[in-house]
Amino acid sequence: MRKFIFIFIAIVVVLAVGYILANRSGEPEDEITSLIEHGRQSIEVKSVKNALSCISKDYFDDNDIDYDRLKLIIAQAYRVESRYQATVEVPTITVNDDRAIAKTHVVIAVVNEGERNEAFSGDVVIHLKKERVRRFLIFPAKDWCIIKLEGTSKLFEKALTDM
Repeated sequence: MRKFIFIFIAIVVVLAVGYILANRSGEPEDEITSLIEHGRQSIEVKSVKNALSCISKDYFDDNDIDYDRLKLIIAQAYRVESRYQATVEVPTITVNDDRAIAKTHVVIAVVNEGERNEAFSGDVVIHLKKERVRRFLIFPAKDWCIIKLEGTSKLFEKALTDM
């Protein structure tokens, strides 16, 4: 009986610690900057999964691109043999409750056999919102996700014509 009580208490403590760790949050600006950096890194390592982890399922932009279409564009872009270099300037972030806007300058270059060609360079406005997510598959939390990008028309036009 004592063993059962000890195991029960241990499970409760582990769940409580997990919940606290899952719902730990810092300053919104730091979280958003970290999300943008995560997205930048996913471009360089060509990780579709990591790139999509930054994007809301509700994503929709002025180019009529939704989440599913964006997933296809990213997957197609990552199939090329060249590698990418992405540079993102420190963003200017405005937070309003569970919504935010980050303004930054982005440069994406394609590197192939030592030759670096700029594929995109421009000012980008990133619209974000806090969405409910699950951490460790069971703990409810809220994370920032990208719901819209502005200033990427040139980048998506090329991607859409290549499809």
